[in-house]
Amino acid sequence: MFTLDLPTILQSLRPGEKWCVRGDQKSYSSLEWMDSTAAPTEQELLDAELAATKASKIAAIKVEAQARILVAHPAWKQSNASLGLDDALTIQALKDGIAAIRTASNVAEAAVAALTLVADVVAFTW
Repeated sequence: MFTLDLPTILQSLRPGEKWCVRGDQKSYSSLEWMDSTAAPTEQELLDAELAATKASKIAAIKVEAQARILVAHPAWKQSNASLGLDDALTIQALKDGIAAIRTASNVAEAAVAALTLVADVVAFTW
């Protein structure tokens, strides 16, 4: 059983190929392959679903990291620092704060990349 629906997975994995899903959109047994190419195996579809789910979660982590950076270090503060309008300690604190968020984001992204089950990727929070 798939978490995503088969049409979503197939359009990503095999764009332009002919197929039909009859009945349950999340069941491999509902797939009717109508293309001249070999039908993807259930494992291929599961792997594609896992990869797509990971990519989506990692993209969400990146967006969240950006939001966290902007909350802690608004754009105007970053601009002031980049223009050298603040003292060295203030600039270093800003750089350190941003680096800490980026490091945490990288750790979260690596954790997602290491997951092997779609349900675990979906459940992952940062």
